[in-house]
Amino acid sequence: MIEKMNKINVICVADDRADTIDKLGELGIVHVEEVKAPSSTELDETVTYRDRLHRALMLLQDRNEPLSASEGDNERKLHDIVDDTLETSHEINQTREKLNYWRRAYSLVEPWGSFSKDELENLKKRGFEVRLCYGPESQLPEVPDEAVLTIFKREKKYVYFSIIAEQGVELPEDLPEVQLPEETRLDVIQSHIDGCNERIDELNRDLDRLAAYHDLLSEHLEEIDERIEFMRARETMGEAQTLCYLSGYVPEKNVETLREAAHENGWGLQVTEPDENDPAVPTKISLPRWVEPIRMVFKAMGIAPGYREVDISAWFMVFLSVFFAMLVGDAGYGALFLGGTLLARKKFKDAPSQPFWLIGVFGACTMVWGVLNGTYFGIQTGLGPLSALKIGFLTGEQGGSNTMRLCFFLGALQLSIAHCWNAIVYGKSLRSVKEIGWGVIVWGNFFLARLLVSGDPVQSQVAWLYIPGVTTVLLVTIIKDFGFVNLLLMVFGFIDAFVDVVSYIRLYAVGMATVAVAQSFNNMALGLDMPVWIEPLAMGIILLFGHTLNLLLASMGVLVHGVRLNVLEFSQHLNMEWAGKLYAPLQKRKKPVDADVGQ
Repeated sequence: MIEKMNKINVICVADDRADTIDKLGELGIVHVEEVKAPSSTELDETVTYRDRLHRALMLLQDRNEPLSASEGDNERKLHDIVDDTLETSHEINQTREKLNYWRRAYSLVEPWGSFSKDELENLKKRGFEVRLCYGPESQLPEVPDEAVLTIFKREKKYVYFSIIAEQGVELPEDLPEVQLPEETRLDVIQSHIDGCNERIDELNRDLDRLAAYHDLLSEHLEEIDERIEFMRARETMGEAQTLCYLSGYVPEKNVETLREAAHENGWGLQVTEPDENDPAVPTKISLPRWVEPIRMVFKAMGIAPGYREVDISAWFMVFLSVFFAMLVGDAGYGALFLGGTLLARKKFKDAPSQPFWLIGVFGACTMVWGVLNGTYFGIQTGLGPLSALKIGFLTGEQGGSNTMRLCFFLGALQLSIAHCWNAIVYGKSLRSVKEIGWGVIVWGNFFLARLLVSGDPVQSQVAWLYIPGVTTVLLVTIIKDFGFVNLLLMVFGFIDAFVDVVSYIRLYAVGMATVAVAQSFNNMALGLDMPVWIEPLAMGIILLFGHTLNLLLASMGVLVHGVRLNVLEFSQHLNMEWAGKLYAPLQKRKKPVDADVGQ
């Protein structure tokens, strides 16, 4: 359920703005809306520091076996740790650049062996000219008889060679000369390489020591995020002479709490209904306990319904569970999901329960669907007494066709629910009548899909549903929205509605693909012709790899197809745009960071 919100303005004396923000943060119920753009040097500096702190955390989080900071370490200022981390990382990058330079230098010089540039200068002073070159052996230059060309090293079709001649001897102009590094003595270059490696190891050990502060820095980052949030709320308050005001939104059920706080602190308070076209109203969703796990799916996708849209969380949970079962389609895989979830929950008792409930429900539904169609790790003959649990509707000669019909039925059911919901929301109006017409058309699409895909003799059902449905939608469009463009959009709407119903066949196609891949790996393992002492091991490796890969592919299929049917097809028929922003009240941390480790 999307909770009703009220728009509020809190008015206070300008000198009390900071104290007002703190007390509103303690209440934790006001979603702040910026009145003006923030302009504060302190805020800019804090945001900059926050970015540095975040980069430092990213650098430290993957360190090998980080230690834990001891009690005495808390005396060290965390911003010094941030500086040390970033400076150490910067020096590592610089040292790696030097290391790469010296490695390239070594590879350039090594073909000719170790020598000093002074030797080349001495030869030049004695009247000789030396050219060091690298190029295709088939294109070696022709040199005069007075010059000596010597090949030092061959690499496939390329060669390293030198040309030595007395000064004044005319050499080819387009020689592929090598640009020598600043140092050409291999022992000196190697010492630079060793020095760089030693310095990088030393700096990495420094980062390992700094990684002991990772948890403290994580807590500090939360504190800085809160500080920035409060500073922004303070700096974006509107001003009028000696007064300041903060605008925002509060759930209607919390308005009385805010009134009491305003009375206690001497604030002025204005409470109004949000404007009908106000796009800034946040969305706060309250869910039943059994639906709560689906919230993490919305969060992971970064979507939220608009304030004036509908909450489809319960339907999303139900249909996604069914879609998950049909897309994975294997009782063995369902058992792995459920068993793995139970083991993980036992190990991570303090973790949030929603992910475990969600995956557990998905696993249980998959087990049920797999038992009904008699599929266990790709084996479709059934396992002992479990074979009696198969139902002929899904496993008989018409099992595939019946499953496709079931997919079309699920599509028509979900999409017609959307239109019925719209009709209820619109109340007694022509729009409501039009939505009922679309719902009838959706079921006409169901029978048309059966006619075209499965060849079912349902022509009469198609006609008896299309005639009233199309007539209703057409008449309402003519009465309410008559115009060529609207009539054209209605035609395209008919086509889209049919395509949407047919698109649910992906549940059957992906589920069959999952079973087919499992069977392929089973056949591959059983078809091995190897010595008896190694065949079981090879079979085990193939089965483990194959079924693990298939599980991953099936999970990706759920993300691509199962979520899509809810977020696109279902939501489109509900006229949802997912353009909402979640209710995020100004709120203080429950457990503040100790002052002695602060900035």
